[in-house]
Amino acid sequence: MSEHRPDDGTEPEPTIDLGASEPPDFPRMTTVYIAGPLSGSECQYMANVGHMLRVWRELMEMGFACVCPCADLLAGFMRPTPLDVMAYKRQSMELMRRCDVVYISLPTFNQRISWGVQAEIDEAKRLGIPVTYSIGELAGLM
Repeated sequence: MSEHRPDDGTEPEPTIDLGASEPPDFPRMTTVYIAGPLSGSECQYMANVGHMLRVWRELMEMGFACVCPCADLLAGFMRPTPLDVMAYKRQSMELMRRCDVVYISLPTFNQRISWGVQAEIDEAKRLGIPVTYSIGELAGLM
């Protein structure tokens, strides 16, 4: 891998040398399911999505691989007819079951555990998947 040197003073980002004879090493990462409220009015939904995406970015920068259920927002744009809400919830639950840890991320403007988040907590505990409520606790699992 080589490094691209930006002119703005920031750290260089590694780039992949596509002509290299050996592929880069991608070690296994701890996979975190980010659970948080996503229901509510359209404005609440978008605020919750924004919060969840910021958390996703922060956890990625810490070295976690993340499953962020609000990413399915884009799939909703792919067809003129909407999916049933339960289709999204089934998809999210199945992805959560495949993760190493569940991180409960509640935005400051909405500190309640929704029934969907509670269902994810209950299922994670049933499967023995750790459930964390703070970044510090999550970092300790790395």
